[in-house]
Amino acid sequence: MIYRITRLSGVFTAWGLALVLVAASSAQTTSTAAGLRLGAPFTDHMVFQAEAPVRIWGWDTPGGVVTVTLAGHEAKTNADASGRWQVELPEVVEVGPYELVIAGSETITLTDVVAGEVWLCSGQSNMGWPVRSSWGQKWVLKMSPQPNLRLLKVPLTSTADPSDDIDVQWQISEPSNLEGFSAVAFFFGHDLRRNLDRPIGLIQAAWGGSKIRAWLPPETLDASPHAQRLHNAYAKNVENYEAAIAKWEAGGRAGKKPGWMGAGPQHVPSALANGMIHPLQPLSIRGVLWYQGESDAWQPRLYHDLFVDLVESWREGFGNSELPVYFVQLPNFAKGKANWAGFRNQQRLTALELPNVDMAVTIDVGKADDIHPPQKQPVGLRLARLALHHTYGRTALLPGSPRPVDVRLDPDTPGGVLVTFDRVGDGLRTGETGDPPTAFVLGDRSGTRKEAQAQIVGLDTVALTHPDVPDPVDVRYANHASPSVNLVNSEGLPATPFQIEIVGAVPSDISEPE
Repeated sequence: MIYRITRLSGVFTAWGLALVLVAASSAQTTSTAAGLRLGAPFTDHMVFQAEAPVRIWGWDTPGGVVTVTLAGHEAKTNADASGRWQVELPEVVEVGPYELVIAGSETITLTDVVAGEVWLCSGQSNMGWPVRSSWGQKWVLKMSPQPNLRLLKVPLTSTADPSDDIDVQWQISEPSNLEGFSAVAFFFGHDLRRNLDRPIGLIQAAWGGSKIRAWLPPETLDASPHAQRLHNAYAKNVENYEAAIAKWEAGGRAGKKPGWMGAGPQHVPSALANGMIHPLQPLSIRGVLWYQGESDAWQPRLYHDLFVDLVESWREGFGNSELPVYFVQLPNFAKGKANWAGFRNQQRLTALELPNVDMAVTIDVGKADDIHPPQKQPVGLRLARLALHHTYGRTALLPGSPRPVDVRLDPDTPGGVLVTFDRVGDGLRTGETGDPPTAFVLGDRSGTRKEAQAQIVGLDTVALTHPDVPDPVDVRYANHASPSVNLVNSEGLPATPFQIEIVGAVPSDISEPE
């Protein structure tokens, strides 16, 4: 069951929405047609992951022999009873280009296939936001074709069961292909290609407004203690949406048609994992970029659990238990009632908790009145920093933004607090102005919170005080939906927003409600 999406008057509509309200019972989508067919990621111009097992799969006549040849390596196998086959070839180091030849009931030859670095770029609208709508688009769209930067854009596909079929084609990076491609992914890939001097393959799988529940595969969601809650939430969204549509129609369709209200095909539990991620697996990839959360910012703690599950599902599905995942902490945005500050803090904690996971801070590049900030180049470059440092061993490169590593009472100043950061480079600063740091708040057990007087001490520490908070128990930084911040490291990267209890103070509850 595939929901085909069309855009009418700027609003996504889907045919067959009612199908998602019943229990999915159809079999997994596979091809029963005779003849050799390849898995979705395998087309001309593809990039396969260098220095990793080369997994190739497809379908052919059940029981038939399939032979796969690439870069001087050959593997044979038999298609199973359903016609599916899969082989694994040894890793390839040299770039190529190569021909990938698959011989079975017929022969398919893919040309201009290269070895390089493959990254999945997933999430919601800010990951999918295209180059043509982003700052810097003029110079990007004037670029000559870049044969060593290649793009694979997964179409918007929401399915009730895991699907094998998506219509995709690897393309060389050139203006006509780039203008509708993810700007964040492009800036990331362009910087990687420049630094690594090897082919980069970017796979865009993003859907605007999508919730994290839609990206969790069925087996992962079923095992979650939150599964029933997520299914119930979606059912309630559908009920509310249908009621809103009925009211709108009863009123003569006056005014704007109600939006999806969490009931669209991009909100169905597991539907995007089924339709947009499953067809890519078990391709070998280097890592995942993730920019999502705007649709889930009301429930920070729940999101933490779901994101942990999501990372584990990627690692299992792509066959790499240590798969790197780099994600974007949500930028500043002041509209709506979501718990943006609490959500960012939960993202910070998640990045510290999970191995091979790190976070790009973007609190300085958002827009208070626009959930789609046009500054995508800094986001892509900050994700590239993380990858270059952690994944590619460029340890001399500062990986990211300052993070609080120690928050304690100042023994030399009554009521004072010292916050020590890592990732400061040559030292903390406040841009070019030299003004005192802003956006630090001290709180006490009574709930009193005041913006602190702040001063940078040494290379990596900020000293805080406030006369009205003589016994502070917690510190918050940039704890607003769209705060004004100025604390950066020597690379100009902004300190991460946070909420932390003070070591040595009487404990307080600084948690945010879900």
